[in-house]
Amino acid sequence: MIAYVKGKLISHQLNRAVVEVNGMGYDLLIPFSSVLPTIGKEVLLHTSLVVREDSHTLYGFLTYEEKDLFLLLLNVTGIGPKMALNIIGHLSLERLTEIISQAEVTLLSKIPGIGKKTAERLIVELKDKLSTSPTQFQVKLTPTLADAQSALINLGYSSTQAEKAVKKTIASHGEALKLPELITLSLKHI
Repeated sequence: MIAYVKGKLISHQLNRAVVEVNGMGYDLLIPFSSVLPTIGKEVLLHTSLVVREDSHTLYGFLTYEEKDLFLLLLNVTGIGPKMALNIIGHLSLERLTEIISQAEVTLLSKIPGIGKKTAERLIVELKDKLSTSPTQFQVKLTPTLADAQSALINLGYSSTQAEKAVKKTIASHGEALKLPELITLSLKHI
């Protein structure tokens, strides 16, 4: 997996950026709200590679939190990568968390491409997964996730390493894992 791309910004359009890294240009789809540096300056974009039968598409984000949100949105029924990118481009992380926690279907429906049913589905599927903290986006820790992190810490890993490993495992495998399986898969991400 490509975790991030760091290099010189070659071009930037509304929702697309090309970053040159060691003579190779990476074409990334980005949220249209992303404020990138001037062309020719260095940029770091956290990435998510989405592999489909007919394409391999690299999505780029200025913050790791945006990337986490993107991966979380992909787990919602009926939300694909382009729709997830569209949501991130229209709402800040804090505002989306607030809208979800207050179940504001009307505000979500104002995002192009999201109707009432999709907005309701977003609220139902994300309500328990987003923290209502106004300063930081977080996936709420279930007892299983907390136990997995604790187990990794008890094995000698730092709390930061444990948290990142568990998050990566959940992002790639979903939340339906049992504790032993979650710990084993998380060890592979350290």
